[in-house]
Amino acid sequence: IGDTVRTVPQRRERALLAMLIVAHGQPLSAERLIEQLWSGDPPPSAHTSLQVAISRLRALLEPGRERRAPAHHVVNVGGGYALRVPDAAVDVWEFAAQARRATAEQGADRVGRYDALLARWTGTPYADCADTGVVRAEVDRLTEARLAVVEARAEALLDLGHADVVARELVPVAQDNPFREGLWSLLALAQY
Repeated sequence: IGDTVRTVPQRRERALLAMLIVAHGQPLSAERLIEQLWSGDPPPSAHTSLQVAISRLRALLEPGRERRAPAHHVVNVGGGYALRVPDAAVDVWEFAAQARRATAEQGADRVGRYDALLARWTGTPYADCADTGVVRAEVDRLTEARLAVVEARAEALLDLGHADVVARELVPVAQDNPFREGLWSLLALAQY
């Protein structure tokens, strides 16, 4: 949050935060959150546990909430909850937005924009809570967005005559994605 690193120590709160991020500001019902958090087998105390998890998450995201007007990070919405923050405040939202813009752009300086965007990608999104269905689908979507940027960057480099760079960089990416025809096509073109 800003320049402050906050660790969400409990796995349930991390999974809850991930689901709220994936929902991108849209409210999720308490029932849906419970269903996902307990993989379809919630305990009798699930509603109470969810409220405790929300309270802990709010304490981490909004320290001092009880002493001042809340910043409205995690809000109650019609029997559910939503994360209400600007898109720029959430790395994966910002990455996805910039990826859409970058892959649609043209121009000589687009390689630099792709490089800056790819430098933001660190590790696997939602690494320790990707086992919930809704989060797993988001990981796939983000991975696809990253690969689209990798391909667009390779095309831009080929346009600038840097086939040697593309050939060298795409080999491991293509090997990791054997069914992605666009990568293999760009690699073959660069090697040619």
